[in-house]
Amino acid sequence: MERRGALDDAMRKVPDVTDAQKDSVRALEKRYGESFKSYAVLLKTMLDAPRPAGAGPDMRAFGLLRLTADSTRLAELTAARALLTADAQREIFDRNVAELRAREAKREEQMRRGAP
Repeated sequence: MERRGALDDAMRKVPDVTDAQKDSVRALEKRYGESFKSYAVLLKTMLDAPRPAGAGPDMRAFGLLRLTADSTRLAELTAARALLTADAQREIFDRNVAELRAREAKREEQMRRGAP
């Protein structure tokens, strides 16, 4: 759930990124990274929590945590895109984000089917 690298993937091959933009992206990674770390800790706590015999994990709580993490990630990507000043930068960024989402959708589908 820490999802380190998602912003790196989105910024991959974005042309002519200035030092100021790089610094701003690093600041975003640091700020949002703390949220993702806290989500990972909460997830681990939820998985390790004692449950009555035969009771599975609280899937509703997992779903809510997932929605929260997804919202945070969207906010991070939106903030990063706002740092880009040239159309060419935004075009590559948007393409990278679309590819990232496609990979995640494929992974989700594989998980639903039980495929490796």
